[in-house]
Amino acid sequence: MTDGQISKAYRKRSLKVHPDKNPTPEAAIAFDNLNDAKRALEDPIRSGEALRKFAEVAFKEKCRVHPELMAAAKRAQEKAGAYTRSR
Repeated sequence: MTDGQISKAYRKRSLKVHPDKNPTPEAAIAFDNLNDAKRALEDPIRSGEALRKFAEVAFKEKCRVHPELMAAAKRAQEKAGAYTRSR
């Protein structure tokens, strides 16, 4: 995602959750979360961490639905571990 895309998406969503525009009690919390997400996306380190966490959660959910994927991942990890130990 480019900086321009991040800014455009942020502006669009901030209008919906800005406490001055949205009188609901949850608006301030949502606005703070939106600001934190924007800062995370703009920071390469935090962005990478967020993507890794997202990928991990998505993989776990996929494995919950398809348990054979976890077994295949464990076999691949064991194989990779055996390869690095043999070098």
